[in-house]
Amino acid sequence: MGLGDYFNMIWKSLNPNSYKTFVKYPFRQGFDYFFFLMLICIVVFFVLLLPQIADLSNNLGSKLDHFETFSVKVDTELKEPFYLMKSPKVLVDFNKTNLTNEQMLINDNEIIYKKYFFFGERRIGIHNFENVLENKEAMQNLLPLLFVLILPSILAWIFIFFAIKYFLLILVAAFIAFIAAKERINFSRFVKIGFYAATLSLILEVALLPLFRISWWITLGIFIAYYALGVWITEELEFSSKHKGGKPDFRPKALNLEKY
Repeated sequence: MGLGDYFNMIWKSLNPNSYKTFVKYPFRQGFDYFFFLMLICIVVFFVLLLPQIADLSNNLGSKLDHFETFSVKVDTELKEPFYLMKSPKVLVDFNKTNLTNEQMLINDNEIIYKKYFFFGERRIGIHNFENVLENKEAMQNLLPLLFVLILPSILAWIFIFFAIKYFLLILVAAFIAFIAAKERINFSRFVKIGFYAATLSLILEVALLPLFRISWWITLGIFIAYYALGVWITEELEFSSKHKGGKPDFRPKALNLEKY
């Protein structure tokens, strides 16, 4: 399947009626869809976060005006040089004064970094941070760079956390549905339904996180509702109209399912 097909599946997954078709696909395709959905949510999260980072940097001066005093005193001694980060390379070396192959160098006098990580060089003296309020411009220059440095780690941890969270949630829901099924149905079928039922919850909880933080129990309720509807529709539960004795019987009839 191409990228366009996966994007189309995201849209169709918002309608549980589509799950009838999706569960016929191989298990690997459902897993790939879940992985693709997580990646798209992280990309959207990143795009929505950028304006907030830029706004914080541009308005840092006015925000610092809320402080009466803001000073930092740093007194350090270094045993030996070390890399604070290896990707991008951030070297702490008090005896080095020029960049070589690293993106940032921190010595005892200044912070030196490549502008935009590609060309140019910018230096910020450590003394600028002793009195933050008097050196707002230095802080405004450094803040976007700090976000660039830590953002990959933030994105990676968000991806790992929510991928594990929802995968475990899908397994639990699939296990409950598997136990509750009155006929033997392949467990993987219930797991596949979960991959698609998680779509809206992931979009709300991950992709749109920079805009608003939605309560976890709301996204959980949305997932449960989608999963229950998906199981109901996909497994084609039918109701008989009469029971022995002439009374209505709303119990599910025996399921006649293909084996997966």
